[in-house]
Amino acid sequence: MNLQQIQYVDAIAHFKSMNKAAQHLFVSQPTLSQSIKDLEEEIGITIFERSRKGVLLTEDGIEFLRISKNILSELEYIQEHYVAKSNEENLQFQVSSQHYAFVVDAFLKFLKNYEDKDYVLSLKETRTLATIDDVYNQKSALGVIFLTENNKNFLTQVLEKKSLEFHQCHSVKPHVFLNNKHPLASQKYITKNQLVDFPMVCYEQNGEEALAEELSFDYDIRQKIVVYDRGTMLNVISNSNAYNIGTGYLISHVIPKDVKSIPLKDVSEEMCLGWIHLKDKKPSILTEEFIKIMNESLKSYSP
Repeated sequence: MNLQQIQYVDAIAHFKSMNKAAQHLFVSQPTLSQSIKDLEEEIGITIFERSRKGVLLTEDGIEFLRISKNILSELEYIQEHYVAKSNEENLQFQVSSQHYAFVVDAFLKFLKNYEDKDYVLSLKETRTLATIDDVYNQKSALGVIFLTENNKNFLTQVLEKKSLEFHQCHSVKPHVFLNNKHPLASQKYITKNQLVDFPMVCYEQNGEEALAEELSFDYDIRQKIVVYDRGTMLNVISNSNAYNIGTGYLISHVIPKDVKSIPLKDVSEEMCLGWIHLKDKKPSILTEEFIKIMNESLKSYSP
């Protein structure tokens, strides 16, 4: 038995598919299957069984992986701590997120820590489900999303199904984003009824309202503008009477100065901002560093 075989078991258990695990590990499926067969013969147990739901762990396999998780976590930590230090030209790190100014701010500060290094660092602002899938498929080290009382049950089920966990960082009251020449721009607070006569601009989520980046309320939205990226969102807000409902974070080097945020008065619901990560996988050094910077940004610019 060797560490590579343990990593193979972990990948197959994660993807529930020999084919997907082989693609992720960059090995052929026959090589992967033979390695697992050799391991099973060596330790005298059956680790996987095939079913209509995919390749699943047996009871012995579950116990084997449970014991092995600590070994894998420590191995990943050692690899990052020493291998990355000696091979810094290959530094790679990706964050996936819903569209948040504080994440962009954190990413910019994160970049400054590596100005003298060679790297491929990536921030992917995307749909909610794509953020979750990126972390599940280990394309991103972490994902940044929000939970509310309305979407918590649905999103928690999605996360549990993919063996992901949510770590809350900060809670904020919802705010209305609009331009400083908007008819409601002089208001200290805005109510839901005041928004009825104006178009709402929101991010596309493939029709899944439970995955929306905007809070859903019990009032009719007669005009809706759907966009796919932050640039278009901010351009629409800056040049029309459209509004968006979000965190309220205004960071001058991320959000244009002609956009302001005003608290939504008649809403008790809060947005719980946080990050998602694979269960039983120790966050890497880079991940911990990014989270620390992001938490500082959340506190510094909190509306």
